[in-house]
Amino acid sequence: MHARRGARFLGLPDVGPLNTRMVDEMTRRMEANSAALQPEELLRNWMSVGGAATEQFRGLMQTVLRAARTPPASNDKGE
Repeated sequence: MHARRGARFLGLPDVGPLNTRMVDEMTRRMEANSAALQPEELLRNWMSVGGAATEQFRGLMQTVLRAARTPPASNDKGE
């Protein structure tokens, strides 16, 4: 028994036209977004974020190193 005949026998709706429209729409969207998946575009996006992230990381490390070099404040209780 074919799937369509079985679905019809059970009273289920024919979703073939809906499936075709969904697949066509997914294909259209994938093709529209394929430019973003090109290696050159990916690298351009990563590098624009990478420079700022590198500077932030460097600033964080400098702050941590300064804090590590600074002796802790002495406590009046002798601790």
